Amino acid sequence: MKNKKKLLCTAVILGALVVISGVSALAQDVNSAEIEQGGFGMYVDGDKEAAAKQITLPGQSALSVQYEKTFNQSDTPLVSRPDAYGTYDIYTDAQGNEYIYLYDTNTFCGFKWETAYAGELEPEDIITEQAALESAGAYLDAQFGQNQTVYQLERSYYGSQNGVYVVEYAYYLNGVKTDDSCVVWVRADSGEVCAYNTFKHGRYAQLDLTVDTAATRSQLGAALWDAGASPLNRSIGYEIADEYLTFDLQGNPVMQYEVVFSGDATPQPYQVPAVPEG
Repeated sequence: MKNKKKLLCTAVILGALVVISGVSALAQDVNSAEIEQGGFGMYVDGDKEAAAKQITLPGQSALSVQYEKTFNQSDTPLVSRPDAYGTYDIYTDAQGNEYIYLYDTNTFCGFKWETAYAGELEPEDIITEQAALESAGAYLDAQFGQNQTVYQLERSYYGSQNGVYVVEYAYYLNGVKTDDSCVVWVRADSGEVCAYNTFKHGRYAQLDLTVDTAATRSQLGAALWDAGASPLNRSIGYEIADEYLTFDLQGNPVMQYEVVFSGDATPQPYQVPAVPEG
């Protein structure tokens, strides 16, 4: 089960990086109103074609970046979501490196170097996983402050086809994991951070909530066995592969559960209202 889950997560994470770095030729030329009404896909916002930003990354000099495209990660149109998370403006520098901002804001959500991937490497050319963890940790300390605790380490692994270590972190709100994840890619030949994203950065900074996890899980159990909500019967067992706090389309805090039923390796998503403590 753990191996299948790891493969699924790897595909999703690397897929997100590849999709966002897709060529601009695939993007449609639209204006901001059409973007707000549209669903999943890449667009060129005609209202931003001349837009530029100044950015300074840890250990680097300030540089100017130019708007290139806008990307909707969500199938749900922007106007139907409680916030802009899921839609991002992509800027590029003169070398083709990409810089990701939350739609219509200056909230920085990540970058990807044009030369991010090292490709398949010989074993003797690969740095250790510990060295990759130290490189990723140092980058986050430079980004968020020394000995940062904003994001907690979840796991790391080596992607042999791309020659990168992938280091995953998550933001926890009062002890509960959220969907504000941070992923750092470290080139396995040089130890350089070549890509980084925090697509939900800042989403929970102002949320005052402590989730009663036991009560919320009880709601999940009731929902799974509710004959009106599911065709399942009580003889089917299940396990929770992952759980995290997010928002539903109305902006209400909910717990998202990835549930794996006996005899089926594919996680099924379920959302239930987040029960506050007290």
